[in-house]
Amino acid sequence: MCTVSYLPLQGGGYILTSNRDEAPQRNAAEIRHVTMEGQSLIFPVDPVAGGSWFCVSDRDKVACLLNGAYVPFTPDPKFTQSRGKVLLDIMEHSSVQHFIDHSDFSRTAPFTIVLTEDGALCELIWDGSSVTLRTLDAKEPAFWSSVTLYPEEVRVWRKALFQEWISMHADFDQHEIMRFHRYGSKDDQWNGFVMNRHERVRTLSISSVKKEGRHFTLLHADLMSGETFSETVELISADVAED
Repeated sequence: MCTVSYLPLQGGGYILTSNRDEAPQRNAAEIRHVTMEGQSLIFPVDPVAGGSWFCVSDRDKVACLLNGAYVPFTPDPKFTQSRGKVLLDIMEHSSVQHFIDHSDFSRTAPFTIVLTEDGALCELIWDGSSVTLRTLDAKEPAFWSSVTLYPEEVRVWRKALFQEWISMHADFDQHEIMRFHRYGSKDDQWNGFVMNRHERVRTLSISSVKKEGRHFTLLHADLMSGETFSETVELISADVAED
């Protein structure tokens, strides 16, 4: 939820990886499989709000949530809609633009959603008053840190670590980027990729999806229990999706 990287693969495809920083009682012990609107979804479930921060669809779509938009925000009682449920809502729509056109975010706290859709890479930002949708270059690496936990100078430092790692890894696999998400910040307990702020907020898990050809490989490492979940998802064709 709070640290996300995107890596394009040579020959097509990508790896999208996310670290979730939350209160320990919100650790997701369940990986849920759901059929919705003719598609199969896989996502870890927040036990408190029932939503998720990372969702994979066999219709060639992956969505990943970060709390916050451009700057830290002040909590407001009007923010009653779970951002994790907004993430799942986006999967019900035929496109991210359709989702925006048919959604009301007025009761939702600011968020950033990184979305891959039919090979395109998008960034959807709700800042509490307006929505911005950007299409990013899917052939270039990208990195995000949540503004709610990491001030600008820390976000710059974290991104520099990512860029340094890329410069030293011309070839990499999914397990290597997951190791970077776990060990790449020199054991900084406050601002590292795996952080722990006096057990009030800590990194609970690392989720990663690799798209290669017509398959997704989903890996989910629960840092609280030490368990790892792995599953391969075969993408359905456009013709099947339209039936």
